[in-house]
Amino acid sequence: MSDLSASTGFSTSPSFKASTIARHATNYGYRVTRARPMRLWLDGVEACVAVAGYAGVLMTAGLWILPGSVVTASVLGIKIGLSLSFGLTGLSLLQVAARGLHREVQVDRKRSQIRLVWRNRKDETRLANVIGFDEIGSLFLRRSAMSGGRTRLFVRITSLKTPVELCSGSEHEMQGLWNAMNVNLHAPTGIQSVVPTPFGSARVGRAYPAAEPVGKAV
Repeated sequence: MSDLSASTGFSTSPSFKASTIARHATNYGYRVTRARPMRLWLDGVEACVAVAGYAGVLMTAGLWILPGSVVTASVLGIKIGLSLSFGLTGLSLLQVAARGLHREVQVDRKRSQIRLVWRNRKDETRLANVIGFDEIGSLFLRRSAMSGGRTRLFVRITSLKTPVELCSGSEHEMQGLWNAMNVNLHAPTGIQSVVPTPFGSARVGRAYPAAEPVGKAV
C-alpha cells in the first residue's frame, strides 16, 4: 500500500497523519481508497449499521411472537404499521451493511476502464459503475471554498451532462492523483503502464496481466 502524500503524490509511511487517501497496486493497475484511519472508522460504522438492522428485524418478529403479544382488531393496524416500519428499516440497514461503506476507485489499465466499487469490512466488493477510458472527456478538481476543506476529483463523461465524482481528499493528494490518472488515460493501452511507486516517481513497464474479479454487480 502507498499513501498519496501532500507534497509529492505518494508516501509509504504509515505514520503520515495528513493522508486522506491511499493507492494500492494491483495486477490490473491500482485502486484508490480512503486512508487507513477512515477505513477503520467506516468499519465500525458498518458494524453498527448491521446491528441496528438485525435489531429492526428482531423487533418486527417480537411484535408477533413474544409471550403476551396482543393481536386484536383494535391494535392489529398499529402492529402491522410498526412491523412494516421496523422490518423495512432493518432490511434496508442490513443491505447497506452487506454492500459496505468503503467506496473505492479501481483504475484498470488492462481493460481501459475506471470502476467505482463498494467494499465491506469482510473485503467483499460490489460493482457500482464502470467508465471506459474512451467515454471520458476530462478529469477535473473542484476545490472547497472553505480553508482546509476537501478537494473532489470528478470525471466528465461525454454522454452525460452531470460529471461523476470519483473521490475526495486533501488538495495536494488530489492533485497528485489527477496527474497520475491523466498519465494512465493517455498512455497507449498494452504498451506501457504507470506503476505506483514511493514519492510519486512513475515507473514505466509492460502491461499488467488479466484483471482480477471485482465482485458481483449491484
